[in-house]
Amino acid sequence: MKKIAAIISAALLTAAMTTTAFAAPITQDTQDPKTASTNVSLNVDPTYSVVIPDRIVLDKQTDGTYAKDAEITATQIKLKNNQSIKVTIQTDFELETAEGGKLNYELSVGRISDKVSNNGEVANFSTSVNEDEQKSELHFTAGKPEFAGSYSDTAVFTVAVE
Repeated sequence: MKKIAAIISAALLTAAMTTTAFAAPITQDTQDPKTASTNVSLNVDPTYSVVIPDRIVLDKQTDGTYAKDAEITATQIKLKNNQSIKVTIQTDFELETAEGGKLNYELSVGRISDKVSNNGEVANFSTSVNEDEQKSELHFTAGKPEFAGSYSDTAVFTVAVE
């Protein structure tokens, strides 16, 4: 019983003692006014997510040409000040069949007049607290193919923070 009473008494004395905690030690000998300072900070790691279509199939148009619209999207963009995400494309803009048929195609970004060349920029995204998602509209076009067949090309997109 004495042990329980001693434990309760010690707990009450500890709870009754109130002291102000400062970031730096301040004692009764510290000159008035008694102040202390502390450093407040946070760390924000760079983040982003870029989605590039993994396959684009051009559709036949009424005039016999082929075309398809696609988009590159970026979300969760948080970069350092003055940085942006630059997306470029590497391709010869030539579709080929296994039998040797060839057909050139073009890519434009946004407006039809903004044609992209090999190693050209197809998107540029930057940090925005007001936009959850940013998009770059792509427009692929090809002329009328001379030969039947399954035409394809591999375009390589490069995503870089600059």
